[in-house]
Amino acid sequence: QGNNMKHINYKKRVWMRVIMLVILAFLSMGSIFVLWGCSEGEKDSEEANSSIANTSDAIALSNTSTFEPSPIPSLETLIYLTDVVVTATANFWETSTAEYHLSVSIEAARTETAAAYKTETATLWTPTPTATHTLTPTLTPLEIAERGVSSNAEWSAYVGIDGMTRREFDGVTMVLVPAGCFMMGSENGQSNELPVHEQCFEEPFWIDETEVTNAQYGSVACPDSFDPDQPRNCISWLSAKGHCEARGGRLPTEREWEYAARGPDSWEYPWGNEFVGEYVVHLGSPEYQDIKIAPVGSRPEGASWVGALDMAGNLSEWTSSIYEDYPYDPEDGREQVEDTDSRIVLRGGDFGKGAQYLRSAFRSRYPSNTAYNNFGFRCVHSYDN
Repeated sequence: QGNNMKHINYKKRVWMRVIMLVILAFLSMGSIFVLWGCSEGEKDSEEANSSIANTSDAIALSNTSTFEPSPIPSLETLIYLTDVVVTATANFWETSTAEYHLSVSIEAARTETAAAYKTETATLWTPTPTATHTLTPTLTPLEIAERGVSSNAEWSAYVGIDGMTRREFDGVTMVLVPAGCFMMGSENGQSNELPVHEQCFEEPFWIDETEVTNAQYGSVACPDSFDPDQPRNCISWLSAKGHCEARGGRLPTEREWEYAARGPDSWEYPWGNEFVGEYVVHLGSPEYQDIKIAPVGSRPEGASWVGALDMAGNLSEWTSSIYEDYPYDPEDGREQVEDTDSRIVLRGGDFGKGAQYLRSAFRSRYPSNTAYNNFGFRCVHSYDN
């Protein structure tokens, strides 16, 4: 009887093993079919069978395995999970390990899959901000060429006519000298600058911004000034007068020249009452020994109140006035330009003079046929010309 019971128990154990193996076989086949359906189209059957075989061999060598899911589950990963369940069940069929591993593996796969796809979706649908270019306005500084004056009511009136204080005459820039009054002469100079007296202009006029250059004149005379931008020197009063008249203008009178240089405030120098050596080309200039005569406009800081340049230093300038004592009277014959036998006034000092001779009130006189290398000129036009 004991042997019969052992035989019966043995048969029961055999059948239980057979039944468990059949169940596990069906579970494995079902899992494989499901996984194959999920991964259809990603890889062909040869790659899948190869991956299954390789993964199964690796798991068979070690009866335990650790599941570390990849960011996005692939066919190999899911089959790996199934083999873990099958292997664990085959080795530990008498426990509940199969159900536990199956549950853990499925949950892990589901969790990993959900997390991976959720993250990918979030990344794809995150809007990318775009920068909007904003223009930042900037201020453009305005350049004021003219020097301000303290008092001259007529100035604003004449500028307001057409808004022009500069004008081109046959390619030569001229600056506007408005109507007004100033004190002619100086108590700080030579005796021929006295008495100081008032002179007035009822009409404005135009004067060259710079001394006439070699290029404007069309030729050179002295060997020390061949630069086309240097002022035309070594010129006589007659030649200077003829050039201005050929341009439709004339030489300035002595009082016109001084007014354009000093202005209604009657400054000692074109830029003010204090001498500034850097504002003028003269004997004390650092480069005097090298260049002597400088290109016109090379000292813009020394501009007069109307923007006329080099009215102190560089070259002395011919006027149209005959030399006479003060007070200046335009009706006493000194502006009779036909008289070529008298001495003619030059103004403005030159590159060979010191500060005392660069004042705007300084006067010198020479015969009309004199043509030294420190003599130059500029022209004027009437306002309505």
